[in-house]
Amino acid sequence: MPGVASLAASSDLPTESDWDHLFTVDGQPTRAGAKVPDSAHSILLGPYFATLGIPVLQGRDFNPQETQGNANVVIVSAALAAKYWPRRSALGQRLKWGPAASNAPWLQVVGVVGDVKDTALDTRAALHTYTPYLQDCRAGAMPGVCRSLHVVMDSRMPEAAAARQLRAAVAQLEPSAPVTEVDGLNAVLSNSITPRRFNTLLIAFFGSSALALAAIGLYGVLAVVVAGQRREFGVRLALGARPRQILLATLRHGLGWALVGLGAGGVLAFLAMGLVKEMLYQTTALDPWTWASAAALLLALAAMACLVPAWRASRIPPGVALRER
Repeated sequence: MPGVASLAASSDLPTESDWDHLFTVDGQPTRAGAKVPDSAHSILLGPYFATLGIPVLQGRDFNPQETQGNANVVIVSAALAAKYWPRRSALGQRLKWGPAASNAPWLQVVGVVGDVKDTALDTRAALHTYTPYLQDCRAGAMPGVCRSLHVVMDSRMPEAAAARQLRAAVAQLEPSAPVTEVDGLNAVLSNSITPRRFNTLLIAFFGSSALALAAIGLYGVLAVVVAGQRREFGVRLALGARPRQILLATLRHGLGWALVGLGAGGVLAFLAMGLVKEMLYQTTALDPWTWASAAALLLALAAMACLVPAWRASRIPPGVALRER
């Protein structure tokens, strides 16, 4: 197809891993009673790593003979290589599926690739292993996995045009083969954090509502306080106080209470960090810029809520205020 740089297929996609493999590393048997390690696993057809831009850090991709299932080979992720062969090259090392006593053949590591997020963008990349499609999907083997593949395409065309051409190509090759879903990679990655995005939007909504209620409450309280001090302000203005002094005194009064609330809220937020840190991505619960920005926003809203009552207090005509009972 014109505009298609490369094409491959896999049993899963980044952030959509649904298959784990127990494995044993040659020379590193699992201790009695210990859990057998496992990895996310994918079976591949074609230049999968090149198509998705996953770097090959050591060794190589599968060669043509291996893609035909004529050798017992495996490619591992950087995290797996660093964990089991931290001070030596992973190339040429061996592992097998299942416990050490299993009858599975030993697989030789021929490459190490960059880590890929297996469940969601905001999670740590798991250990991952890759094997050629025909090595695992021999006649009748694992029909559930081997008969349902994800095609990945590196296209220079607009997404909608690429999807139409892909559907047309599949229909021409095999009319009965369903193409159930065509998405851009950005959409696939974005879907992986949909639950977190919903939770974050929900928290942001309730937080914004609480902030608005606090600003309205502060405005209302300060308006009542100013109304009760009209005679006092009138006397002070009649004795020579300037409107600016009344404005600043009222603002200090309102912002003083806002600072007390900010301090109490900061303590409660610090105590509640454990409840939200699992929802954070690429930031820490004690990120100083986030805390400073939140405090500045709260103070700015408090100042805006205080400004109108303070301005009204500074504009009270002394004669009118003194005649009021």
